[in-house]
Formats: sequence, structure tokens, C-alpha cells
Amino acid sequence: MEPYRAMLVPLDGSPLSEQSLPLALGIARRLAIPIYLARVVEAESGLGDAVAERVHHGRACAERDLETLAARLRDEVRLPIATALLDEHDQAGHGVAATLYAFAQAIGIGLIVMSTHGRGGLTRLWLGSVADALLHLATLPLLLVRPDSAAPTQAERLLDTILVPLDGGALAEHAIEHALALGTPGRTTYILQQIISPLLAEHTVPPFSGGPTRAEAEALVAEARAYLLRAAQLFGAQQGQVRTQVCVADPADAILAAAREQHADLIAMATHGRGVLARTVLGSVADRVVRNADVPVLVYRPAAQWPEPARPAGSVALAL
Repeated sequence: MEPYRAMLVPLDGSPLSEQSLPLALGIARRLAIPIYLARVVEAESGLGDAVAERVHHGRACAERDLETLAARLRDEVRLPIATALLDEHDQAGHGVAATLYAFAQAIGIGLIVMSTHGRGGLTRLWLGSVADALLHLATLPLLLVRPDSAAPTQAERLLDTILVPLDGGALAEHAIEHALALGTPGRTTYILQQIISPLLAEHTVPPFSGGPTRAEAEALVAEARAYLLRAAQLFGAQQGQVRTQVCVADPADAILAAAREQHADLIAMATHGRGVLARTVLGSVADRVVRNADVPVLVYRPAAQWPEPARPAGSVALAL
């Protein structure tokens, strides 16, 4: 795949939302791509001078804070960092998320990196309202970082181990492309994982209850191992170490356990669906993984023929 041309980092002015920056900066430095720091000025209902003045004041403060952060980061990391202050427009009830996605589409963003944090904190929704809506809207890879109020500040974050759950289908293999794009050749270790449903395991010992025989179950495991070995060849000899893992377990539990046991720095998985995550091994499972993972999760839904959102209003400033 082509390298990402630019990255979008949505912020809301809170310290927790900025916890996606170390990972974003590390990726941008390695790929030599610009970062857009974006903030959406949310619409307010009502008329009159008081409302207009409040909106104007809020916009001025947001613009100042965004530019101050961008200036500090430019001095620290010497990367091209742009700012985008966007006026919220509502589309199908998605508001801020639709505004961010429209901006990303309009300027050719290849990757969105954001904290799973909304202004109301994780109590508003399990993922945060904006990140959740973007999962349902975007056909761009979305890299979600779980915030930790006790996390120390760091300049960058590297991805030395990436876990890639696969289900044997072409859709899931899209995650391999993004894992390769985010990893460092010769340094990153990739773990390819395929999971067999525990319902199968229940039929591998008597009584079989009409399920597969032990031989059939063993054949499925062998087939999964052979598939992962073929998938490993997509990484090439120079990309880094590739390991494979086949397990019989609940899919989400197995992914989360592997991430902990293998000390993964990132989980990269493909999914699909619009409005709700599709109920597939790499669909309904994706929301559980994002909710419970202790490490960043990249979720990618390959593009489909959905209507594009309207272009957002606002201001964009680029400093190279």
C-alpha cells in the first residue's frame, strides 16, 4: 500500500485527548508525513447576541490553544504540523464526527489517530461519542488510544510488537497492510493470530453431540496454521520477525490475552459495517477489543459505496 500522505489527530482541548500525540508523533516521524491537529467548534442552539458572543469567544480560545500546542510540538519534534479549526455541521446525527470525517476526506488524510476520550469522559459512552461515531462513519484506518490519566508525558511512542488477528478471509487481511505501514522494517515483530470458536472444542471429546469429530477438529487447526504461514509470506523477508498463533477460545478474549502475553504495542484488525459493527469474528469482536484493550487498537473498515459527507466549514493553517 502507499504510505499515508497525512495524519489527522482530533482534539477537544482536554489533556486526555492529547494522549494520542506520542503515538501519532512517532508514526509521523518514521513515515515523514504531516500531522493535522483538528478541533471542532460545536454548534449552539439559540439566537441573540449572547449566543453569538459565546460562540465567538469559544472559537477564539480554541484557535489560540490549538496554535499554541502546534507551535510547541513543531519546536520539539521538527515535523510539519498543521491546525484545523472546524465549524460543526450535523449529518445523520453524527455532528462532530461527521465534521472531522468530511475534513479528512477533503484533504486526503490517510490515518486518524485519536484518544478514546470525549469531553464527558468514558462515562458518556463506552468509547467516547466522537470515536464511536467515527468507527461507524469512516472508511479510513482509525487508530484508537486508550487514555491513562497517570501516563507520563513522552515525546514519541514506538511500535515494536503488532498483533494482527485474522479470520482466513480477504477482508481481515487488509489489516496486514496497515500493520506493515505502521511497523518499522527489521525491528517490529508481527504476531498473526487465528482463533477457532470454543463451540468447536466442545465437540472434540465424547459425546460429540453431532459436532465435528476429533479428526475434523484437528484438520481445522492444521488448516488455520497453514493459512497463517501463507499470510506470513505477505510480510516479506526484510520486514521483521513474524510469528503465528492458533488458539481455541472466545475471539475477543483470545485477542486481549495475546496482546497482554506478547506485550503487544498495537492491535491491528479489519472490520466492516455501517451504523453498527458487523456481527462477524472481526466485527462484533472489534468493539469488545477496543473497549478492553490496554494498548492502542487500529480498526479499519475497507471503503464501500457510501455517500460522502459534505465539506466542512472552518479554517486550516499549515506550518511546514
